[in-house]
Amino acid sequence: MARARGNEDIYRGLQEAAKEAKEWSSFFRKLVMGYVFKDLVTVLLDQAGYEVYPYGYESFLPSIKRKLYEKVIKSSPVLERVRFMPDIVVYDPASKFVQLVEVKSRANAWRGKYEIDEVQHYRRYWAESILALAVPEEPYLLAQRVSELPSGETRFSPAADFVPIEDVFVRIDWKAERPISRRLCVELASRLFAAFKA
Repeated sequence: MARARGNEDIYRGLQEAAKEAKEWSSFFRKLVMGYVFKDLVTVLLDQAGYEVYPYGYESFLPSIKRKLYEKVIKSSPVLERVRFMPDIVVYDPASKFVQLVEVKSRANAWRGKYEIDEVQHYRRYWAESILALAVPEEPYLLAQRVSELPSGETRFSPAADFVPIEDVFVRIDWKAERPISRRLCVELASRLFAAFKA
């Protein structure tokens, strides 16, 4: 009897450990994917002639992100605003205009729409920012001003709610001779999404 109970405890412990490992694996996959797409958008904008600077809390407070995930830090209004800071600041030397950009990636759609729960926080704290979205379908890199996304929605259609990133950042010229070409972006995005689905 005692041995059977011990085995049940071990089994339950292994199940919990497996569940936790899966959650951590999912967290780190999303984290890596987010960093890769943020870097891709950063390089793309930089080579198009924009000046791009890191801005989000992940850039200068990476331990805060982990503590939030581990629920070590207590939430507060200030922390919520910091937590949803856009990823990058983009300066256009031609127009002398500065924009804040949040980069998100979504691998799975439901009925043709991608869930972006965080958009409610961007509307509240950073409505003037731009949301860049990487998805596993053409044109892969999209963008839209947060204030122009359908009000009250958290699920978005790439075709109806977003435009190709070059429509928002008009200095992106896919025909220009640059290291990051349209073809390379498409290939990189499709391979990344395929790898992360595996």
